Amino acid sequence: MLLTTQGRKTGAWNRSALIYGKVGDQVLLIASNGGAAKHPLWLENLVQNPQVWVQVGSDKYWATAQIVDHESEAETRSRMWKIMTAIWPSYDEYQVTADQAQRVIPLVTLTRN
Repeated sequence: MLLTTQGRKTGAWNRSALIYGKVGDQVLLIASNGGAAKHPLWLENLVQNPQVWVQVGSDKYWATAQIVDHESEAETRSRMWKIMTAIWPSYDEYQVTADQAQRVIPLVTLTRN
């Protein structure tokens, strides 16, 4: 899938190709950045402006992004994380690496507007 976010500093639109999953009508994303100590730029951009442009195959639409809270929504996040690790098992390894930097890898949902 392609995710287009508006740059938080420049205002320019930036596109990222990402692995995704689905739960009902929601698209799931993991902001792993390969387990790096910092979040990927696309996540920082959507925190500033959660309105994003999504393309999955030929389907293109505006969506609202929301980070699933790892504390208050722990059960939901755990269920969604398992969906994503079934698609890309390395996410679990990335979290172990990120733990060394004391970073919880965010899980993001995209809801069509």
